[in-house]
Amino acid sequence: MRSRIRQHRATRRPAIRDGGLVLSPHWQLWIAENLLRGVAPEVLIAGLVEDGVPALRASREVHTVAASGALAAGHALARRARQLELVAAIDREVRALSASPRDVPRIAPPSADELFETYLCTSTPVLITGLMTDWPALARWSPAYFKERLGDVAVVVTSGRESDLDYDRNYTRHLETTTMARFADRVAASGETNDFYMVSNNRNLEASALLPLLDDVVIPTDYLDPDRLQGCVSLWFGPKGTLTPLHHDTTSVLFCQIYGKKSFRLLPPQETSLLVGARDYYASTADLREGAPVKEIVVSAGEALFLPVGWWHEVRSLEPSISLSFTNFRRPNRFDWYKPGSP
Repeated sequence: MRSRIRQHRATRRPAIRDGGLVLSPHWQLWIAENLLRGVAPEVLIAGLVEDGVPALRASREVHTVAASGALAAGHALARRARQLELVAAIDREVRALSASPRDVPRIAPPSADELFETYLCTSTPVLITGLMTDWPALARWSPAYFKERLGDVAVVVTSGRESDLDYDRNYTRHLETTTMARFADRVAASGETNDFYMVSNNRNLEASALLPLLDDVVIPTDYLDPDRLQGCVSLWFGPKGTLTPLHHDTTSVLFCQIYGKKSFRLLPPQETSLLVGARDYYASTADLREGAPVKEIVVSAGEALFLPVGWWHEVRSLEPSISLSFTNFRRPNRFDWYKPGSP
């Protein structure tokens, strides 16, 4: 046996039809998958016999699948997949040679050329300190400030998240309209919870009533195009304990923490193990406790995290938190085709 039989087995016996034994499509898929993985035909025949298929019929079924043109095409695709996996593997191995493979660099604000050439073009996350020292938002923004300045403004939030294990994917089911004052009071009084959150998908900054908040922000125009703010800047506001599950974006992001702290857990696009649990093109159910080379960093008020496109990230609020994220870089930043988790 060159490799082990694939662990999942058919849950029901082959059906009997028209006086002869007919294998279900599930069984045929089981045969094909194991042949592609290098399991010897005689091992598969023995497995079928063990599950009640007569030996002659089992042999015929396995050899029919093995001789099919579809399986030959499958072998070609499997070989291509193995080649691409080796490309990803060498990248992982080289990254692991770093003296601090799990650290995210912390730097003073780089020039635009340095940000783009050293970090964006090499797909390297970096934490930028001192970028926001002249932002009035750093001294002003808080739940109390939002209530005082914008208390009567209607905002959309997500609520009831803790009743849904898949709340991020199902965010449209949790939309709620409230006022900024009521939401700010809720944040201030809640303690630690993941039940409600104002997130990017709520698109509140696309409403003109909240646009005055951007008067408190000094856009780093060397990096970002101020004429493309519409649809490219998002507001995040919520209590301690909010969790954005593991996912990747199809743009690079400049994530600016203005109030409170957030922790990020990051993995590079080349971590193909995450694709096993990928859903909806961009999210993953993978368990990060299984030894993956996670980079972990806490982003405090006044710090900005540059996150390159495709990087997996999980984000948790360590305190009541307000953040802005920008995608309007002065470089092409639309990679909508990047959907490695696509079925």
